[in-house]
Amino acid sequence: MTDTKTAVPPSEEGPPPTSPTHITDQSQGVSMDAVPLWKRVWRHSLTQMMLLSVQAFCGPAMSDAITGLGGGGLATPQVSNISTAIRYATLAAVCFLGGPIVNKIGVKWALVIGSMSFPIQGSAYYCNSKFGNQWVSARIF
Repeated sequence: MTDTKTAVPPSEEGPPPTSPTHITDQSQGVSMDAVPLWKRVWRHSLTQMMLLSVQAFCGPAMSDAITGLGGGGLATPQVSNISTAIRYATLAAVCFLGGPIVNKIGVKWALVIGSMSFPIQGSAYYCNSKFGNQWVSARIF
């Protein structure tokens, strides 16, 4: 079945059957008055952009701010430099492979998986301040 914008070549077999699967009249769609307000607001593109902006601000921006302050102020310069180098190398690899991965799993699940690294990084900062551990592997998230 094609949409109304797709050009369909003329068929030599005759007119298409009139079964419900071949209806081309789009005037029988769902009225917007029947859709609840919360569903219209939740599925609106502006709402989705605001949610993604909040996630983009709270996640990587806060992480970069803490890293820019010297790894939360508790890391030695060597550990901070090593973790920053590993982090940017990982970022380059993920950016290179991110498009195909997002196409396979979808945007929603890619954001869910990506946002799982932020609590790990926060717990690494906590362990560093509480116990004095400076694990490079825990700080690259």
